[in-house]
Amino acid sequence: MLKNLLYALLVIGCLAILTLSHLSYHAKLEKIATQSQNEVIKPSSDYEREQNASTTEKNDTNKHDLGGLLGDMINDTNAPLQITFFGSESIYSPEYEGNNWPEILIAKLVEEVDESYIDATIISTGDRSNLEITNENYMTEVIDSKPDLLLFEPFMRSDNGIVAIEDSLEYLTLYLEQIESELPEITVVLMPSNPIYNPQLYLTQITELKSYADTNRYLYADHWQAWPDILSEDIQNYYEGKYTNENGHQVWADYMFTFLTE
Repeated sequence: MLKNLLYALLVIGCLAILTLSHLSYHAKLEKIATQSQNEVIKPSSDYEREQNASTTEKNDTNKHDLGGLLGDMINDTNAPLQITFFGSESIYSPEYEGNNWPEILIAKLVEEVDESYIDATIISTGDRSNLEITNENYMTEVIDSKPDLLLFEPFMRSDNGIVAIEDSLEYLTLYLEQIESELPEITVVLMPSNPIYNPQLYLTQITELKSYADTNRYLYADHWQAWPDILSEDIQNYYEGKYTNENGHQVWADYMFTFLTE
């Protein structure tokens, strides 16, 4: 009987040892699994922190949500970007003070970017043709404004019927050479004067201006495509006399905003 009791105790002891070993084994497995999970999560968390830091750094370098030429130029300068608008009464008239297209454009831009990032100068030659402009100090005014970006309407409407197209383009070359010699880093965008109804000779002048821009690799803002058709009488609602009215200035401004920022 004593022998049976000892045997029973031995069996119970073995079972207890096996149970403890089993529990110890599972505890080790759980510990290993927990450590493995922590090792996987930690690098992921570090990556997310690095990505967030990178995104924050990138956002800090962007001053606005503008794209296109103007967006790039603002990002590339630490100082305010100087924009100079240069042209005839086609781009600016005191009659439409506050509603000329350069003024409308600047107002639209400062809705998208802090105004401290942009300085603007408008230089208008009025109704003068190149024969008069060449004897004035307008080029000095342009250079003194120190533009990073020059938006230039080269007086084709003012020259119409007064100056031959080849002479107009020769004057344009002289102006650009003078400006670029003083401001070698300048970006120039050429553009036509306002369109009119059934332009005939004037259309030839504008076609030659576009060809000049293409040949000499200047940016060309062909805003005529945004106006009513030049053979439609409706276009007469967009200019007064020779030059742009409020309707035309709005169309021109909208086109230029898209041209510069997309």
